[in-house]
Amino acid sequence: MVGPGVEAGGVDGETWSDHTDIRPTILALVGLTDDYAHDGRVLVETMSTPALPPAVSRPTTGLAGRDATYQQIESQIASFTKQRDSPAAQMIQLLEAAAFGGQPIDATKAGTLESQAAALLQQVRQAVGG
Repeated sequence: MVGPGVEAGGVDGETWSDHTDIRPTILALVGLTDDYAHDGRVLVETMSTPALPPAVSRPTTGLAGRDATYQQIESQIASFTKQRDSPAAQMIQLLEAAAFGGQPIDATKAGTLESQAAALLQQVRQAVGG
């Protein structure tokens, strides 16, 4: 990325990005918002400090040199992601079937999925101490 507000660093080999990150990054750079739910994130690593949105900061280096802690956190995130994927896929199937297949949403199934999601959110909150 190049342009006003973007640091001149080129490919750094450490910043991972995906095409879904481009839209929120560009919006942040130009100071615009919209009501679209972004799948990506603002690539703060590429932005110069004055261009960062006020409530956004650069990723922390607090775990630098603490490989065991990093691995533990990564493992925990992977576990949460695995637990999330199945109910999320089932929710998407229910919504797609209702929107495009004319199938009413099964209230019992939706309630079960909602309970699973709430339980997972509680686990995540406990893990981060909040």
